[in-house]
Amino acid sequence: MQCNFPEIFPGKDQTDEFLLIKVLQELSEFGREKITLEHQALEAIDVLHAAETLVRKFFARNPNLSFEEMKAKAIAKNRERGYYKGVDDV
Repeated sequence: MQCNFPEIFPGKDQTDEFLLIKVLQELSEFGREKITLEHQALEAIDVLHAAETLVRKFFARNPNLSFEEMKAKAIAKNRERGYYKGVDDV
């Protein structure tokens, strides 16, 4: 799995539930914090970072699952749903 952000610590003791709550908190902050466009952009990046951390930790705890395989399946599922109209090479 290629990551865009450094790993957040504390490391391995974060449960999926804890990480999901963190994603939801960041989403809430993004929805609330509209002081400036730059501040809102930073909050959007925080959402992405929290979601990436959830995915990273999930796959680290479940090494029998392949991130690349599951990503390909998610893309195929979303393509079937029409989310990528006009895009064949996603």
